[in-house]
Amino acid sequence: MTRSTLTEAEARDYVARMLRMNPLFDPAGVLAMRRATLGLKAAVDDGSSAARLVTPGERTAVVATIDRLRRDFWKLPIDQLQASLGAVDLKRLPDLRPLLDRLRTVASCRGEFARLAAAPGVHLPLVHAFKTAVVLPPGEAGPCKDQYIRGLKDRGQLKATRRTVTIVGRDFSLLYPLEKDWFETLRTVKLRRAPTEPVSQGVDFSAWTSFSPAMVVIALMLIRFLFAALR
Repeated sequence: MTRSTLTEAEARDYVARMLRMNPLFDPAGVLAMRRATLGLKAAVDDGSSAARLVTPGERTAVVATIDRLRRDFWKLPIDQLQASLGAVDLKRLPDLRPLLDRLRTVASCRGEFARLAAAPGVHLPLVHAFKTAVVLPPGEAGPCKDQYIRGLKDRGQLKATRRTVTIVGRDFSLLYPLEKDWFETLRTVKLRRAPTEPVSQGVDFSAWTSFSPAMVVIALMLIRFLFAALR
């Protein structure tokens, strides 16, 4: 039976429990608590997988699986990697799907990375940074790519980087879209200039203002004496 009102104690308890839950990570749990408190009928059978609450342990296990596959991404045999990625069930953890879809997309063209590394004229440090960033979560991939840009110290590295970006865009149509924005940035990035000390443009006569008249007279006499001695 649907309840239209709650006692003050029930309302406080309901709000307190809701505030401890994260609707992003456990939307099913939030809805289930609301139904239980208000006496609403479940939209699906309580015995189905969709109605079960996602436990912290379940989420931790799935995240650990994705992290392990990411760490071993370049070492696992491709058929084993793709099978493991396909076996991860995210029906009740839809917020993790973008991470898993990204890994599946990269896995589908993993062989292209080996071909890129062997291509003539490519800058291998950029290939390594690309391979590292492309399998990281967005929050970790950004700093990785920024670190590469900060590491460009001379014109030779910059030229090799731009040449490699051109090769990827021209010959590797499956790889370029994976980090298109970063590659476009690398096309136009400039070397960072190190701060330099200001160069003196001549003698600073401002210090003379602190000399007394007597000191100025003595200095002029000494200069006159030196000129006389050199004749």
